[in-house]
Amino acid sequence: MSLEELLRHAQQALDAIGTPGDEFLEKIAAYSAAFEAWASKNSEVLSGTRKPENEDTFRTLAAAHAKLMEHAEALKRKTGKDLSDLRKKGKGIMAYTDILPKRISISGTKKG
Repeated sequence: MSLEELLRHAQQALDAIGTPGDEFLEKIAAYSAAFEAWASKNSEVLSGTRKPENEDTFRTLAAAHAKLMEHAEALKRKTGKDLSDLRKKGKGIMAYTDILPKRISISGTKKG
């Protein structure tokens, strides 16, 4: 995987920020897999030996990576809060439905 392909994956994930559904999650998963594949083949670049002609590309990639990680962390926090809210609602519903009548009357209500 080349650096340009990795940058393309990052840009696709950035473009998917704010889209409804799971599109962003799919794009960030693809970017993460691409980054992992690239990093395993280019460990010398991560250790600090870079070509000067790729410096701008690395800066662009670093900025995109930081923005993606920031947005992913925000989604992680939001998901945790949403799950907490759902648990509270679920407990309220369970408390409401757990109150059963002591006796069931088959005959109707008495008049008078």
